[in-house]
Amino acid sequence: MRVSRRHELPITFRSIAATVLMESRFPRAVAGEDYDRYIRAVWRQGERWFSRSSHRIAQESIGLHEAREILWSIAAGDLTRGLYPQEERLLSELLQQEWPALERFAGDVEPEIPAFLVPSPSDN
Repeated sequence: MRVSRRHELPITFRSIAATVLMESRFPRAVAGEDYDRYIRAVWRQGERWFSRSSHRIAQESIGLHEAREILWSIAAGDLTRGLYPQEERLLSELLQQEWPALERFAGDVEPEIPAFLVPSPSDN
């Protein structure tokens, strides 16, 4: 009687890419998708997206409504279309959650120029 032997090695899957890249775009929804299901699937991705995009709304002169418009345009650019209601709600919830803790700065930020790059009066 013949006994068949199974390989006891675990199944492995090798990625073609050397590293796994996290999704950096605004999370997509399917039209008509249940919001609770959508939010469970993409909340972390939405938080990552917000943290990468929040520098654009960090000026003190920008109010909450203007910040929402700026973020909406960034998200619409990522999706290459308008936002579905689920996406709009996610954007609003992220903004409401992060707005009080957002580090904001006064005015436009100008980079510090090292002294050796600034022309001295004797150079003219």
